[in-house]
Amino acid sequence: MAVLRQRIEDELDRTVQSERLFSLLCLAGPVMADRVAAQRSVVAQLRRIDAVAWSSDGALYVLLPEAGADEAFAVATRILARLDRGGLRIGHVTCPDDGYDAAALIARAHDAAAGARPGKIAGLTHTAQTVTIGTQRVIVADPTVARLYALIERLAPVGIPVLVTGETGSGKDLVATAIHALSPRASKRLISLNCAALHESLVESELFGHEKGAFSGAIVSRAGLIEAASGSTLFL
Repeated sequence: MAVLRQRIEDELDRTVQSERLFSLLCLAGPVMADRVAAQRSVVAQLRRIDAVAWSSDGALYVLLPEAGADEAFAVATRILARLDRGGLRIGHVTCPDDGYDAAALIARAHDAAAGARPGKIAGLTHTAQTVTIGTQRVIVADPTVARLYALIERLAPVGIPVLVTGETGSGKDLVATAIHALSPRASKRLISLNCAALHESLVESELFGHEKGAFSGAIVSRAGLIEAASGSTLFL
């Protein structure tokens, strides 16, 4: 599974960079006990770019690059026709609709297969979920918002600048709060600055600070927000 997991990570990078789709199947059931015969039947329905791997619990995972949900269902249907004995259950998930994380996609494909009836194919059932962001709780029901929070979970542990765009009132502050709350910097205070409310002449002082006497009215030295946010998150 380690090789397949790395392939999924590679496909996730392609999804983020180029908005490409990919899908993952999970095949489970008594018919999979004969691994050699089962894998031979499955591989016969796949392309050269597809990949397969067995899990420790005897399920076979199939990675389908460049394949959306419809294509994944079509492949699963062909596989089911070849292995229509022994109570085969097939679960399928698609990135980005069902997640942006390798471990989560594998788990969700497994859950979809576990929820399928013998001889059937099942996708992931989207239900409302509660996401905890610091002291706030957000109920996520829309798949698009769920994908956004999945992406946030992927970005939060990484110490890189993140550009958050959107119309006024679209919740950019919630995204920034989520990134901070899920990051290793969560123990420190999130520092925010509303740039629209800041006069142009004060931008440099606010961001970089100033020394006492640097300008009229600077009666004490003051650290800038960039310095104050060291080891934390600065949201502009």
